[in-house]
Amino acid sequence: MEFPEVHVARKAFSSGKTLPMEFRRKQLAKFVELLEDEKNRARISEAVYKDMRKCNYEAIFTEILVVLAEYLDSECYHVVLADATGTKSLLTHRFDYIFFTGSAPVGKSILQVAAPQLTPVTLELGGKSPVYIHETACCKMAVKRILWCKCINMGQTCIAPDYVICSEQVQEAFIRYTKEIFNEWILLGGKSDEKDLWIEPTFIGNVKRDDILMEGEIFGPILPFVTVNSSDEAIDFINSTERPLALYIFSKDDSVSNKIMEHTFSGGVCINDTAFHVMDLRLPFGGTGQSGMGSYHGPHSVKTFSHQRAVVKRGLNYTVIIAISMCVGNWAASFGFSLANVMNLQVCNWKERKI
Repeated sequence: MEFPEVHVARKAFSSGKTLPMEFRRKQLAKFVELLEDEKNRARISEAVYKDMRKCNYEAIFTEILVVLAEYLDSECYHVVLADATGTKSLLTHRFDYIFFTGSAPVGKSILQVAAPQLTPVTLELGGKSPVYIHETACCKMAVKRILWCKCINMGQTCIAPDYVICSEQVQEAFIRYTKEIFNEWILLGGKSDEKDLWIEPTFIGNVKRDDILMEGEIFGPILPFVTVNSSDEAIDFINSTERPLALYIFSKDDSVSNKIMEHTFSGGVCINDTAFHVMDLRLPFGGTGQSGMGSYHGPHSVKTFSHQRAVVKRGLNYTVIIAISMCVGNWAASFGFSLANVMNLQVCNWKERKI
């Protein structure tokens, strides 16, 4: 399958027009221009609304990029709409890098397509992000912060809390506080509407490891509860599942939080809140294991999309010392010195004795 957009973008990149910092500054300035214009905000909001009604969260970015097309260099930025088959065909082109965000099954297929070309990838996938609530936690605060993150886009975000691990006492308190908070938040309604594709938040208790709710990412407003008697049991349960994209811990006891972090794996951790580790652009965001590979955000995005190429330039007057340095380097290594340090010393000592 041919994708002319790929050839146009490759030609623009090869021309070098995207390399100068001035070009990149102008592109960023156009983003600012776009966001500050009220008319453009209305157009973006309309596009987002249409896609949210379809319950297709990823399409939001597609709609926004389509709107941005008239502002950014049309040769360098393209949006290609394709199904699963078309996407695989698209990825057979020799890209320098592939960045994907989505589900683990699709991520695996993308990795298979990238492997023959040895194309590096970043996969930001989902997973079942657990929430552990310790007995020392401020339960009412925890409920508010968990519900806030769980209800964003009806639970259809990659870092949404997927299930709660706690004791029976904490579970009872969680449900009690939830009723109070919903009465504060919801003045009227709060029920489901099939025509509007709406399901109110639903809690399910006494969930076991082999229940169907634990087979995959829920990606919706359903919150299962797993009861445990200790933090050790919580750790065992978390480790019995695939590594999540996010791990949330609510506890006033730092030793409990540290213990869970040290004995579990996850893409990121947020203690006594939800999602804020993703909002801080100084921190890397990414998964591990089934929740993905690689990271991005802020300066980490620059590293992700850059190749760190090592370059060494040596003077022409010191070629004779290479063999000597190698011999001396092997001897010095036994005393804990590196070859680089030895060669440094050789050059420093011989600078005034050019050959």
